[in-house]
Amino acid sequence: MSAEEAYRAKQEFLAASEARLRRQLTTTEKKLLTIIFERVIDRMDVSGSRVQNNVTNNELLNSLGRINKEFTRPANIKVAAQFARNVMELPIRGGEYFGRISEGQAAQISSITDMTRELLRSKLGLTDSMGLKPGGFLQSVVEDTAVQNGLRAVIARSIDNGGHFGSLRTNIRNYLVGTEDSQGAMTRQAEGMLFDTLMEADRASDLAFADQLGLQGGVYVGGLIETTRRFCCELDTKAWTREEMQAMNEAARNGKKWSGYKGDVEIYCGGWNCRHGWRWVGNSALLRMRPDLEVIKGTKKLRPKVGVPPQPRNTGCAKVKKGRA
Repeated sequence: MSAEEAYRAKQEFLAASEARLRRQLTTTEKKLLTIIFERVIDRMDVSGSRVQNNVTNNELLNSLGRINKEFTRPANIKVAAQFARNVMELPIRGGEYFGRISEGQAAQISSITDMTRELLRSKLGLTDSMGLKPGGFLQSVVEDTAVQNGLRAVIARSIDNGGHFGSLRTNIRNYLVGTEDSQGAMTRQAEGMLFDTLMEADRASDLAFADQLGLQGGVYVGGLIETTRRFCCELDTKAWTREEMQAMNEAARNGKKWSGYKGDVEIYCGGWNCRHGWRWVGNSALLRMRPDLEVIKGTKKLRPKVGVPPQPRNTGCAKVKKGRA
């Protein structure tokens, strides 16, 4: 397997992991909708097509806590477990790629892979046996009540206002499973909590390999779509050095943040909902991509060549409208 094939396989695994997670969430949303209709909505006291504000309906409203305990929380545990397995696979996939560009350091790949898996295990809040640590990130995903709170608000509003029963059923369906133009509640909640974290975990894994192997730069990858941020468009397909990445970070910390900014570009790229990443490259490959650079004698560090114009950013980039970058 070539380096290009190994990198492509890693990206395909990442895309498949997200798709699997989305399918799992969609299935859970549909099951939860059925439970809510059977155990709450279809048992409500309705008169003249209007939801009544009475003891019966308020008791049904309060039963959401029991449904959360019996169904939603266990479903969240299954989602968290699948997510953890996907993330912990990333350093293994990454090792396949970095082993092919490591320029004589392939023997280090196994130990770097182990170190990176421990780094990700700590970030996710996982025990050695892949259990969830109290107070850890994935435990917070399991305990998150945003979907339950939103559902409760939809039903409570209908009870308080004597809402139309048919409209309540439609609103519940649209909230939980979405429409042609919107995602279901659990998928929507996962956008920031899980999908962003999956991309960030992949970038953190790659950065750990790059750090240990002394790689000095990488290509900004991800391509362009209608909603690509100007920042990502300007960097896309070009190779950038660590010093240039650090300069971007420093500029952001000094007030020149790009649209969607979330943190250092090595981990967060364009920021919220960003689909871009870094394909780190060996230093000899980096020099071939960047004829404006040279190696500082006696080191692995690079510097601009005197008298050679620096690499410019891409031009003609439109601002993001909405969606993923």
